[in-house]
Amino acid sequence: MASIKNEDLLALKSYIVAADATQYSSLAASTLVLDLTHSNLHQRHAEIRFDKHDTVDELRRRIHQKTGTPPHSQHLQLKSGGVVYHEIPPDRESGRMLGYYNFALGANVHCVDVDPHSSSSGGAYEDTSLVEKYRMTDEEYDRRKGTLRDWGRRKKEEDPEFSLKRHAREHAELVEARRLYRESGVLKYGFKVESSGIVVRCEDINYSEYVNEELGNKNEVQTEFGPETILHLSLHSRCQVQPGSRRGEIAFLGPIDELGGGGHWVGVILDEPMGKTDGTVPSSGVRYFEAPGSNRGGFFRGKNVVAGDFPEIDIMAELEDSIVTNHPTIQDGDRITTSPVKNPGGVSENLIVETKSGSKYKLSNVAFGEKIPAVEAKKAKEDAAKKEAARLEAEKKAAVASSKKSSSSSAAAAPPKAAPQKAALASQASASTQSQISPAELRKLAKSTFSLTGSTIGPNGKYLLAGKPRQSSGRAAKIWTAYLADPNIPDVPAGFEDGDASGVQKLTIKLSPDAVRLQLENSNYNKVQSGIFTGRFVKKIEYMESVQSNKRDLDGKFSALVIESGRYDLKALLSARKGLPLRGRALRDAASSAGQCIQAVHSSNLVWTDLKTENFIVVKIDNFDEEVSDVNGDVGLPGVKGIDLESVIARGGNPIDYTPEACPPEFARAYMGGYGGEFVLDYSYDMWSLGMMLYELSTGQPYFGTKSPNIVTRELCADTFEADVSEVPDAKLRDLIGKCLSLEPGRRPDITGFLLHPYFITTGFGPFSF
Repeated sequence: MASIKNEDLLALKSYIVAADATQYSSLAASTLVLDLTHSNLHQRHAEIRFDKHDTVDELRRRIHQKTGTPPHSQHLQLKSGGVVYHEIPPDRESGRMLGYYNFALGANVHCVDVDPHSSSSGGAYEDTSLVEKYRMTDEEYDRRKGTLRDWGRRKKEEDPEFSLKRHAREHAELVEARRLYRESGVLKYGFKVESSGIVVRCEDINYSEYVNEELGNKNEVQTEFGPETILHLSLHSRCQVQPGSRRGEIAFLGPIDELGGGGHWVGVILDEPMGKTDGTVPSSGVRYFEAPGSNRGGFFRGKNVVAGDFPEIDIMAELEDSIVTNHPTIQDGDRITTSPVKNPGGVSENLIVETKSGSKYKLSNVAFGEKIPAVEAKKAKEDAAKKEAARLEAEKKAAVASSKKSSSSSAAAAPPKAAPQKAALASQASASTQSQISPAELRKLAKSTFSLTGSTIGPNGKYLLAGKPRQSSGRAAKIWTAYLADPNIPDVPAGFEDGDASGVQKLTIKLSPDAVRLQLENSNYNKVQSGIFTGRFVKKIEYMESVQSNKRDLDGKFSALVIESGRYDLKALLSARKGLPLRGRALRDAASSAGQCIQAVHSSNLVWTDLKTENFIVVKIDNFDEEVSDVNGDVGLPGVKGIDLESVIARGGNPIDYTPEACPPEFARAYMGGYGGEFVLDYSYDMWSLGMMLYELSTGQPYFGTKSPNIVTRELCADTFEADVSEVPDAKLRDLIGKCLSLEPGRRPDITGFLLHPYFITTGFGPFSF
């Protein structure tokens, strides 16, 4: 899409996308928002609203209205994330309500027109070239009076050299000359002021003559910034300016004595806000041309300006599509579109940063605890729920304590009995305690305590799903919090039979419609946890190829991987620490765990390819606040474990995914060269990733900051790229990271050399002592 260079487009774009993250927040619970597409049409009917109680018949009727395809010819495909998860043939499921299909907001219903003679085929509804149009012959138009051609013809008779292009250019130059004279009193060369005070063109002077006159005798020495330096340029031409390859349009050519030692200058209106003026020379206040903003113009020497075919770059094409995590008001997993920051290296709190599209934002620590209305409302709701849960818990414990006291008193008053009788009494007392909370009350308490959704997976409702799912690395898989169900009390987590949550184990379940990828991950867990070195990975509990569920949208449509759950990942910990790096024992704990995970992977003849801070979680301790405030790392991180083995590939194989900030330069070059899919994986790939992860942990910031994936990959490919680890404070760790980030794959240490590095051996801790 061709971009518009003025600021109105930026304002319009900001207005349009301002509420993207919350566009569905005000919808009624029964409202569905669907996108409708058609097999024969390019058109896309976006965000069409339905009610969950509407039937498939109503859906077909709406599609008929918008596409012309009758219901009996509609084969419907229901898509989520571009993947078809259900199909409805013509005349099937007509009376079923749309709520049955569990549509996500913004899901896609694709209509396949099965009629081979459909009137929508062949472009009949959209191809305007098929429509017969009125055409006027050239002879007829030539005979007409008062047309543009007629006016041009008459002007040509007056001036044989007349052309519409020259007329437009000269008119623009005249308007600019009048504006410059009116505002500053400066009269541009080639113009004069008549007695009436009106600026007009001097018809008997041309610029080439002016240049020759300025040059004088050709044998004389030319000035460094004389008129010859801009002779190759013309007003209103497109151009590119160095340094920075900035593009724009030439708006001024001529001498400016008060600017930079005088001489001849080129004034350019830049497409993007990358200049320093609006056309005014600050020292004199004289405006030589008019730019639409204070940073949309610039003065340049002719040698730095090249005129030619330099169209405006579409700013919309540079927007980045991202997955939200750890945002105060936007749900994890939501997609947002942003423009990249112009100078990512200068990003810090309380500074104003500018994006490449020209938008400016002030960064603050509001996301780390300052009051935001939406956040405060959410916190108030959560606090109310916690208080209610605490009240119910207190009532339950009081009832249990009262029952125990009563049972104890009864037992003390009873006469001595034989041992079997004592056991029977103990059993009766236990039963009496449990009976204080009825199954119905226990289920209600469990639902509020663990945010149970009512959905189960596995045979006989083996696992209970809780909370909201998270997106898995941008793929179709969803990550759920779950609990093992009590086999005797349906819909209650195991260990909660007496209402005490302390004994309940939280689990993580990965649900994916891609059975092949999840089976690969399951196989990878089996390999790394059954080898000589088992590493520090989360425990894999169970894999289900086709899940059973009480929900129709899940039953038989997904595979599931059940694993040990973590408290938080290392990326979230760094974010909460506001860029404060890990230090001391905590840093060594994390580095040791990462090294041992790589040791397990490599000893199984595998390459991880996706080693990053998001894929290491803390599972043993629940002291997040203490870790956030632990400046020196005294608390340690003994519970760090690795997760997500979906991208693990056998050594010598080819990658199926890649993370730019974790990939080495040799792969980046292969990827940019178009043969990334043929790249042969070796252990050195992971050693580079390990170095990058340790750099982030030890400095508090990723090596490439917030740069986009494309920019990161391009920088890795540059001939001048060399990893700079000078920001790492610990000398031994700096040496270890520097070795891992060697540009020569063969010079990177293997995992044994990594674990035996002095950073571990001479610290008194060592990688295996935790």
